[in-house]
Amino acid sequence: MRLLFLAAALFAASAAHAGILLDMQREFNALAEKAKPAVVNIQVEQERDFRAITPEYYFYGIPEQYAPVYRQKLSGIGSGFIISEDGYVLTNAHVVSQADTMKVTLARPDGKEASYVGKLVGMDPYLDLALLKVDPREKLPFLELGDSDKAQAGDWAVAIGSPFGLQQTLTVGVISAVRQRIRIDDRVFKNVLQTDASINRGNSGGPLLNVSGQVIGMNTAIFSPSGASAGIGFAIPASEIRKSLDRLKKGLEAAAPGWAGVALAPLDSVLVRVLGLPSVSGALIQSVVEGSPAQAAGLEHGDVIASVDGNQMSSPEQVSDYIGALKAGDKAVFGLYRKGGLASITVALSARPSSIMQAARPKPSVKKTVQWEGLELGPAAGGMEVRAIRRDSPLAEHLQPGDVVVGVNGAKTPGEAAFVKAVRAASLKDGVLFDLLRDGIPLYISVQKAR
Repeated sequence: MRLLFLAAALFAASAAHAGILLDMQREFNALAEKAKPAVVNIQVEQERDFRAITPEYYFYGIPEQYAPVYRQKLSGIGSGFIISEDGYVLTNAHVVSQADTMKVTLARPDGKEASYVGKLVGMDPYLDLALLKVDPREKLPFLELGDSDKAQAGDWAVAIGSPFGLQQTLTVGVISAVRQRIRIDDRVFKNVLQTDASINRGNSGGPLLNVSGQVIGMNTAIFSPSGASAGIGFAIPASEIRKSLDRLKKGLEAAAPGWAGVALAPLDSVLVRVLGLPSVSGALIQSVVEGSPAQAAGLEHGDVIASVDGNQMSSPEQVSDYIGALKAGDKAVFGLYRKGGLASITVALSARPSSIMQAARPKPSVKKTVQWEGLELGPAAGGMEVRAIRRDSPLAEHLQPGDVVVGVNGAKTPGEAAFVKAVRAASLKDGVLFDLLRDGIPLYISVQKAR
């Protein structure tokens, strides 16, 4: 009798679980039916000229400019989603930025496709957003932007798009994390949603949805060693999209985020002791980009940023976030610790240039070397160059061949004698601060050997 009762209880529990799974499945079915018609496939084409260089141009020395010119069509695919019944479509800027033509295709409820010519209305390259417009003959289905600020790790997440050209592909996962700050392809994004919902090439620009079918993000990038989904995808949050939408609809260019042109590093106990700072709160200026607003205003390698516009700064990330929230053309007042004193410098911010040229690394010298703590150093322009490092050196994880040491614990080391004197007075157990050039870029590196 007891066995019959146990079997009946197990059957009832199994039936209950099956009912829960069926209810969940129906929710996803309903979400797919509601959302898919508003998700579009975007095909882009770009035409470019190229010269066909055949063997005779190499063997007979014929100038390349006489080679025939051909026109080539390049194509690509991406995803997007409709945000209004009159045909506004959101996608990634990197999907359409180089396109000469754009074809926007959506799937009707009856299974047939409808294609439209897409027109670029506005683009925000800094947030990787683009707004397109199609001219439909009827009202289009659309998706609503949800509240991404409420998203948290463990929430369901649904991605829809055209991975590898496979339109209307739906994948399900969860919000893996909300990244407060992450750099993707030289852009810094805030509050990015990380998901394990499968995202692949072709998903870019498609929506990331919550279980209510609202857009909480735009699928933008993946982390993958192979190029295929590895379960780590990133989406621009809807809260950031909403901020740019009005400007995009007006066709206005997005204002470039502010840029000062400094490389920053966190403070530690060694830096605090050697530089005579009151605390580890702040950000050390490792280097100043040549020709940057920071250089023009007078910021220097070794300055420590304590505040910006009167707001105390505790870390390099806080400084970067504050400056990035300002716009090119704004001014920012930097409160600094400089050589034991205080300074205040106003910097007129600009847009970040597309590329920043680094100074050439000093050429190695062939003069005699100095041995210290597993390092082999020799004289170089401005200091002592690291020629080699033993594997068992306590400095092996911090310095590298080619580094030019120009100072130790605040003492300049322009040559062998100054370097030897400085390191004799230093102790790795207490911590040593190296002032050096790496690929021509000034850096501070602090090293402290475990006691």
